[in-house]
Amino acid sequence: MQSRSTSSTISFSRSSSGNLAPQQLRTERPRRSSATFSTLSGSQRHHEPVARTLEIRRWHPYANAAGTMRGFISVKPPSDMVVNDLKLMIGPGGRYWLAMPSVRQVDKDGQPKRDTKGKPLYSPIIEFVDRESSEKFQRLILDALRREHPEVFDR
Repeated sequence: MQSRSTSSTISFSRSSSGNLAPQQLRTERPRRSSATFSTLSGSQRHHEPVARTLEIRRWHPYANAAGTMRGFISVKPPSDMVVNDLKLMIGPGGRYWLAMPSVRQVDKDGQPKRDTKGKPLYSPIIEFVDRESSEKFQRLILDALRREHPEVFDR
């Protein structure tokens, strides 16, 4: 299967607690967000508009033997870092979700640690502070992938 390079954007704004929260997906040219953040300069507080976008950098189809993985996605969040290799997964009920990058846990002898069912244990590299932010982030990425690569979801 041949993949093509795609680019979508998701805008972010700061919540009242100061955390970034994904807001909406844009496929057109990004505009400045109406969100503001405060910076202190001496005794004055300045409000500056902030454009927060997330870009889907790469989609790479891949199917594992179990049939639970559909491919890898790389994204560039507003912080100008690139998060590589989020995994597009499909559950037993056909629900799609994203697995954040993680690393396999190993014991002192370098052997994989396993849970009570014998499955390898993984530690997250990146995680969200709350479930709501995680679900919104995943939903926006999945919506962008559905628009740009609908064939992924036709199986």
